[in-house]
Amino acid sequence: MAIVLAALLTVLAAGYSFVQAPTLVQAARDMRAGDVEMAHHDYVTAAATLADAHRSVPTSRKITIGLAEADFGAGKPDAAMRLLRGMRLSPSEWQTLTQTMPARYQQYFGPAKSES
Repeated sequence: MAIVLAALLTVLAAGYSFVQAPTLVQAARDMRAGDVEMAHHDYVTAAATLADAHRSVPTSRKITIGLAEADFGAGKPDAAMRLLRGMRLSPSEWQTLTQTMPARYQQYFGPAKSES
């Protein structure tokens, strides 16, 4: 019985992965396109593209940070701040975000404290 249950769980997991694959592939494409648009300072288009990726994979930290960066650049700081609410940012994420984050919003983020 345990072998049958394990086999069934394996088949279900494989099926779930197969169903999710197209969504993840499209999100990766959107993320790459958004990165190119950001490099060209086309923040409005980047925000729209990265919002599509974020809808597909809302748990992706990289997509969330990229979308917040694009939203700041596109003049949508409230949307960016909603995305960042409750997040602890790494130094590299902070460096990325401050490229487009207006100085008046930077006061809401403090430096990360090292954990001993």
